Amino acid sequence: MKVLVVVNPIAGGGAAARGAERVVRLLEGRGHAVECFSTRNPREAGERVRQRESEGELDRIVVAGGDGTVNDVLNGLADPSRVPLAHLAYGTANMLARELRIPRDPNALAALVEGGACRRLDLGRAGARRFLLVASSGFDAMVTQAISRTRRGTLGYPGYARPILHALRRYRAPQLRVSVDGDEPLSGALTIVSNIRNYGGIFSVADRARPDSGVLDVCVFSGERVADLVRYAFAAATRRVSRLPDVRYRTGRRIVIEALEPTAVQIDGDYRGTTPLTLEVEPSVVPVLTPPIDSLDPPSTRVPRAPSRPA
Repeated sequence: MKVLVVVNPIAGGGAAARGAERVVRLLEGRGHAVECFSTRNPREAGERVRQRESEGELDRIVVAGGDGTVNDVLNGLADPSRVPLAHLAYGTANMLARELRIPRDPNALAALVEGGACRRLDLGRAGARRFLLVASSGFDAMVTQAISRTRRGTLGYPGYARPILHALRRYRAPQLRVSVDGDEPLSGALTIVSNIRNYGGIFSVADRARPDSGVLDVCVFSGERVADLVRYAFAAATRRVSRLPDVRYRTGRRIVIEALEPTAVQIDGDYRGTTPLTLEVEPSVVPVLTPPIDSLDPPSTRVPRAPSRPA
């Protein structure tokens, strides 16, 4: 089996590189051909996977880093449906790994690479940008915008404090209009479109979402005050967002977000410009390696165990 390990060396304060090194040793010890590539910037991750993909015979990709690194790899692939991905999660939120219960332990991750369940996740598109997890416009995207201007190295949850305060001081509720599958637009000040239940590692916003449901789950928040943002955060922490009377919950395959004035947008946790934003979904595209999933989730398909020696 031929495996490409893509490492974000600053993720986890260097822990991603150490974890990746252990996974590489384990896979090589089992007879697999492994290349480990350490990125210097987000663009390099995509460029490397596209190069290796074009050369053929790539059986697995391991991404050691956060959700943003997974997104960079996803956007580098010419064909995101072909090579199964494994996530060695060393980011801040690790939404994908938490949602799919992907282990960080190198031994467990190596076993997953060899013979894990392959769950084909829906592929989101935000214009030309692919995503697996979440896209939004409003306050949370304003926070990612503030982070993008000042971030240096590892972030971690404490690193969000200053950008959140910065965004709160400057906060003026945007006026968003959200259309789901061409229906009458909904008005709100914050819109979160999600493919998963987990949000930010510790919250649940779209609490009915499934990553292979074939639709995107849309939450439109109408409250415009800072106090409303605090109330929404508490509801997300206690998994009650969909019960709030001022939150409209919809599902759809094509979502258009417009704003009276250009408003920040985030995709898979990173700032990606401003509105307008059109989101679409392609069902069951991206193969992601996971542990066996419980009976509450849809069944997965199985990836045949790779040979112990490279061809």
